[in-house]
Amino acid sequence: MAFSHVQYTDGTLMPVMELCALARPRNIFTVVDGAQAPGLIDFRVSALGCDAYATCCHKWLNAPYGTGAVYLSPTARARLQPMVVDGPTGWDTQDRFGTPLAAGSSVLPAAQAKFGALTRFNAPQLAGLSVALEFHQATSRPRISTRLLELSAYLKARLASLPGVELLSPAHPALATGIVSFRASGRDHAELVSTLASEDRVIVSHVSHGASFDAIRAGAHVYNQRAEIDKLVNSVRARL
Repeated sequence: MAFSHVQYTDGTLMPVMELCALARPRNIFTVVDGAQAPGLIDFRVSALGCDAYATCCHKWLNAPYGTGAVYLSPTARARLQPMVVDGPTGWDTQDRFGTPLAAGSSVLPAAQAKFGALTRFNAPQLAGLSVALEFHQATSRPRISTRLLELSAYLKARLASLPGVELLSPAHPALATGIVSFRASGRDHAELVSTLASEDRVIVSHVSHGASFDAIRAGAHVYNQRAEIDKLVNSVRARL
């Protein structure tokens, strides 16, 4: 069973722990797409109860592009085998030249040894990731998460006052995150996003999945201020 931790379309925080709890007694393997969660919400992946959790780090963590991580529960590590081998990494019995390896020769952690193929070529990006993680730790993940919820609640309240604007992101605090998606009635969202960027230097995203979902998505981070949210809302109002 595969599902997102946070829906990138509208920012919905999915009930991951409850879904994993439903799957576990039925022997259903759970894979959580965590691309939007780290840096956006405060959580411990080991507490979710999932078998696998995959994420990228260039979004809300603001780490270098191309960095990411995968978490595998202890039972999942034994059930899975990697598709690419970067031997010797702890599970091959010989090196690339066919020479037998001494038992326990790998100095890597078990999960890294088995699944961390070719990560040694990403040293500069991983060094940047360390800096990003240090920033979030020093600032405090709970403080960041609380700040993002505060800004998104303010944005939702401002957008709700605009005629013809429909909020798509959840209003309930248990489902809300720092991502806010909305529709502007009668407007081409792609065109509006482009206009906001070129004329007002307001950067938001156009998220489209055909007729099922077409919207404008905004996401404020800790370095954003209410004045910038006001600028976004006023820019949208001027073009309704």
